[in-house]
Amino acid sequence: MRWKTAVVIAIIAVAFFSSYLIAKKLISDRNKPYTYNGFTFEKEGPLWYTQVQVGKYLYRVPFHHLPSELENVSVSGTADRTFLSGEKVYITFNPLAEKSEMPYIFVAVFDLETNLLSYFGRTPEVACTFQDGNACLNHTIINCTNTTAPIIQIESEGNASVILRGNCIRLRGRGDELIKAAERFTLLYYGIMR
Repeated sequence: MRWKTAVVIAIIAVAFFSSYLIAKKLISDRNKPYTYNGFTFEKEGPLWYTQVQVGKYLYRVPFHHLPSELENVSVSGTADRTFLSGEKVYITFNPLAEKSEMPYIFVAVFDLETNLLSYFGRTPEVACTFQDGNACLNHTIINCTNTTAPIIQIESEGNASVILRGNCIRLRGRGDELIKAAERFTLLYYGIMR
C-alpha cells in the first residue's frame, strides 16, 4: 500500500514539474524577440515594439499584435495620392455603434491618431459618419461617400479587413478584429507588411 502511494505521489510530482517546464517554455517563447520582414519586435508588458525609420528619425512604435497574427487580415484595393498627401486625415466612426464595440473603436482611433501625428506629421481629426443628437455635436460629419479629403472610416462589422479606395480607407472588424484591421493598415503604411 505504501509503495502504491509513493508511486502516485511520484507521478503527480512529475506531472506538476512537467507542466511547470512546458508553461515556462511557452511563456519564454512568447516573449522572445520576433523578426518580420527585417523588423524586430520585442515584447514589453502587453505590447510589441519595433523601430521604424521615418525620414531621418527612428521611432519606437507599439503594436498589440505581431505581424504574423495579422497575415489573415484581408487587404484590397489601392489608395490614391489624395489619401497619401495633405496634412489632415479624418478618422471617422459610427456614433451609434454597439456599446460593446466602443472600447475597440476608441483603441483603433487612438492608435491611428498616434501613428499619423507622431510618426508621419499628419493631423488626424476624429469625426462622425453622421449626426446623432449630442454625441457628435462638436465633430465634423464626414464619411467615405461625401468627401474627397483623406479619410479612414472605422466600421465595427464583419471580419477584419482593410479596404483601400482612392481617398478612403475602410477598416472593418468586430471587437479585437477591428484593432487587428487598424494595425494591419498601420503596418502597411510603414512598409512592414505588404
